[in-house]
Amino acid sequence: ELDPGQKARDSFEDEAKRQNAGLQREIEALTQEKDRLLKVEQSIEQREKEAAVKFTLLCDMEADWERERAKLKNKIEELENKPAEAGGPTFSYAPTGNPDADFLNSIIADLQKKNVNLQKENGGLRELLGKYDVGDIISPKAKKQKAPRVYCDICDVFDAHEFEDCPTQTSMIAVDEMGGSGAWPGDLVISPVPPQPTAELKPRVYSYGHSQGIDCKPFASPKTPKSDYTF
Repeated sequence: ELDPGQKARDSFEDEAKRQNAGLQREIEALTQEKDRLLKVEQSIEQREKEAAVKFTLLCDMEADWERERAKLKNKIEELENKPAEAGGPTFSYAPTGNPDADFLNSIIADLQKKNVNLQKENGGLRELLGKYDVGDIISPKAKKQKAPRVYCDICDVFDAHEFEDCPTQTSMIAVDEMGGSGAWPGDLVISPVPPQPTAELKPRVYSYGHSQGIDCKPFASPKTPKSDYTF
């Protein structure tokens, strides 16, 4: 039989081993949890960095938006004051408390003012165009058109003269008025023989060239030439 002390020691050792194994399993579990927590911490740090970058970018965008909004507000105020100074209609809008709605209302008011200004400019241009020639102001100087080439149907030539001013036609008209043939250029023209005065035939002297009367010598016979029989 074993000594009671030895039994107690063996029981204590077994219990210590069981506790040691349990502690070892807990240490391993804690180690794994520690590694997981480290990974989670690293992920959180990475997300914090990304969030910081996004927040910085968002702040910059917000600052840019505020600057642009301030510029637009100043521009709207200037445009609202211009029609009032010129005695024209004013456009305003009541703030609604909604930034987006107020911005859209301001844009509408700005467009209305621009429309009024364009109408005024249009009226001024109409008055200016009424004083001057519209063609001289709007359209460029008209290009001088080239005169058509003159052509003569009679002579069949260009750039010399026209049909009405043809010298050939003028000469033909003159010939017609003088009793000519009136032929076209190139045609054969036969001039008629002018009529001769008819000589009166003398019954007694049987000769032409004088009238019957004092100049007529009916009894004067022409001298017959003598015959020469000399060899």
